[in-house]
Amino acid sequence: MSTDTADRTDLAPAEDSEGEVRDVSLREVGAWVYAFCYSKKVGLLLILAMGLMSLLGVLIQQAPDEVLGNPESYQGWLRTVQQTYGGWTPVLSALGLFHVFSTVWFRATTIALAVSIIACTSHRLPRLWQAATRPHVHVQDRFFEHSRLHYQATLAQPVDEALDLVAERLRKAGYRVLPNGHGDGWYADRFRWMPFGTAVAHVAFVVILVGVLVSSLAGFSDKDFSVTVGSRREVGHQTGLAVAATAFSASHDDQGRPRDYASELVLYQDGAEVARQTVRVNQPLRYRGVAFYQAAYGTAAVVTVRDAGGRTVYSGGVPLQWTSNDGQNVYGRVVLAEQGIEMYVIGAASGAQSTDIKPGQVAVQLYGEGQRQPLGSQVLSPGKEVVLGDLRFTFEREQQFTGLIVARDPGALLVWIGSGLIVVGMVLTLFFRHRRLWVQVRDQSGQAVLRVASPDRQDTVFARQVHGLVTSLSKETPDA
Repeated sequence: MSTDTADRTDLAPAEDSEGEVRDVSLREVGAWVYAFCYSKKVGLLLILAMGLMSLLGVLIQQAPDEVLGNPESYQGWLRTVQQTYGGWTPVLSALGLFHVFSTVWFRATTIALAVSIIACTSHRLPRLWQAATRPHVHVQDRFFEHSRLHYQATLAQPVDEALDLVAERLRKAGYRVLPNGHGDGWYADRFRWMPFGTAVAHVAFVVILVGVLVSSLAGFSDKDFSVTVGSRREVGHQTGLAVAATAFSASHDDQGRPRDYASELVLYQDGAEVARQTVRVNQPLRYRGVAFYQAAYGTAAVVTVRDAGGRTVYSGGVPLQWTSNDGQNVYGRVVLAEQGIEMYVIGAASGAQSTDIKPGQVAVQLYGEGQRQPLGSQVLSPGKEVVLGDLRFTFEREQQFTGLIVARDPGALLVWIGSGLIVVGMVLTLFFRHRRLWVQVRDQSGQAVLRVASPDRQDTVFARQVHGLVTSLSKETPDA
């Protein structure tokens, strides 16, 4: 944001010459709105607001995208985080802090910040254009005494020859040279278009913000997308995609740490196979903007659930992908939508000594919709049917599952383009700064006196260049 922008955030009825209040015109209202948008205070407040929301989104656990569109799934997810946030859980949920980046507040702030940057840039562009094409070439005499960088030297040549010599040396050094309009000096500058690098950087921020907004509106990222080997799972998000894991393999080093693991995935679009690939950590499967990344693996419990009449209401693997706070158990979750029940399947964590769940067993806990206390709990042994309420549960066997990250990020390209533009803008402004010099040559007691000054911020390189230029023109060391 520009730091030299005047703030205009007050709008009051205008008064005519007789002191009577008159109606404010639409044009004046528009001018006030425009000035409000390019105000640096407004821009800074929007940046702080977006930074605060982003910080909250990082510090507070965010709900997976796959549960946000399903109230029952979201309530079940809230129960899993209640152990961490306690009584603050409903408060944080009501404020939208479990899905910060998809809230209307975050999106509105993103749009407002983009508008503010655009207004700031458009407000500054005319001044940048004027400085590049119609610079102020004449300055007062005191300018040469009080500027940040100023030199004075006596030249051996007559005034007219000295003026021509100075112009020649400046042009050889790469400066544009313009007469000051009084016949006694020059205006010279280098890299006059480089200040537009700030405009490039501002445009870059807008492009990035648009990319973030597009991803927020049309993208998704399921970080806990688990598929049991031998089963198929719908991706959702109106993609019409489903993915099946046909095999999984993992290799370990001598200390038991995973060295490589890969999943054999088959992708379906509306029931028809469209892709097949071995997916590793750095080798995702991509299809029409949706990417499947290998992220984790573990054990799933294959469970069959039947109702009182013997009808199967669920049959498949339940990935035990989460670990309890005490580290003793791993668990997974399935929603039995028709019964309005959430089923948690719990197993003993690797290496944990659990007195309730023995190796080879799993436990089942049932929760009603919106309830925090379980309806019931039973331990299941392989192949043995257990009745719990109106349902019958059978733990068939253990099976591997593959953990994937499924993401669609349509704004990623815009973010990359914006990031590249930021680099370009920074290079232009930091390494090719606009250099301006005002030069005056006047006769004083029969000698040509050269004075050079610049109000721009000093740096060692620029000061040495000007000092060397003046020294080469003078017959003695100049006064700095």
